[in-house]
Amino acid sequence: MDNVAVIYTRLSTAKSGDNKTLEDQEKTCIRLAESHGLTVAKVFAEGSGVSAYKKGVARPELDELIAYVRQRPGSTVLAWEWSRL
Repeated sequence: MDNVAVIYTRLSTAKSGDNKTLEDQEKTCIRLAESHGLTVAKVFAEGSGVSAYKKGVARPELDELIAYVRQRPGSTVLAWEWSRL
């Protein structure tokens, strides 16, 4: 499973001037995966209004990604920017 990648995208509400859509983030991550010979198995996309900076805000797609990777050790996780995680 070492050649499998999953992608996590999230719209940021905390950064002003951040105009990367979920689709932009996904395309960037797909290109990165392909450049490293990875096959994208799944994309986890967190919609607008899910902030990583606010306490108590649920991030269901991130929770699902974590559960997915725990079941599939060796998966590579890709995100457009580390702050998305």
